Amino acid sequence: MINSNKIHLRVQQQGRRYLTIIQDLDNDLDFKRICKDMRKKFSCNGNVVNDTDLGEIIQLQGDQRDNVKEWLLANEILTANSIDRLVIHGF
Repeated sequence: MINSNKIHLRVQQQGRRYLTIIQDLDNDLDFKRICKDMRKKFSCNGNVVNDTDLGEIIQLQGDQRDNVKEWLLANEILTANSIDRLVIHGF
């Protein structure tokens, strides 16, 4: 399942609110199930969006970058050897 493409975590500010965007996850993953589990674990709202340019992305309310990184490691989507695939953008 090791794929060479990068997984991008972005945070976007919209007024006073933040939005975390998870982009370029492997296509064989169930995005809706991942989003549902993250929403429950992080106590936030979120959804899966099918963008014409970016493909399927997961959007979560709030700045969840650190939580998402830990979740990806805990659920073995990323391993300690493949952590360099994760690119965290933002301030």
